[in-house]
Amino acid sequence: MPKTGHFYHESQVVADKALTGTAFAAGSRHDHDLSLSLPPPTAGRVFDSRIEGVEVQLKTIAGAPAPTKLIIRACYDVSGNQSFLPDTEATIALGIGAATEGTAAYSFKMPIRQEAGQSIYLFFKIDSGTATVSSSRITWSE
Repeated sequence: MPKTGHFYHESQVVADKALTGTAFAAGSRHDHDLSLSLPPPTAGRVFDSRIEGVEVQLKTIAGAPAPTKLIIRACYDVSGNQSFLPDTEATIALGIGAATEGTAAYSFKMPIRQEAGQSIYLFFKIDSGTATVSSSRITWSE
């Protein structure tokens, strides 16, 4: 029976990336290979689907003033020059129990194509203070 509706998948990267200053830095990124969450067989497959959203977890939020916005940029290249989701900001929702932790979430309905063996590079920057990105999750549908 053919599929109906949408099937949702995710790519999650858990790796601390310290953010200081208000500019993008080459090392302040997470590398997502969306083809790893394709249904089998995945070897050599091209990702050609729709990004639905991005969720980013932060910790050690600090500064005077502390950051209130997280800006992301998604690129096809590790240098950050071939952007397919340009600079997009979200308000950091601070934790209820710990104001030094927070989450930023983004909603997209963006069809993209990731060639086999490539990654999607998600860059981060903040509007002030310091913070550490602890994880990022890209949700996509087919």
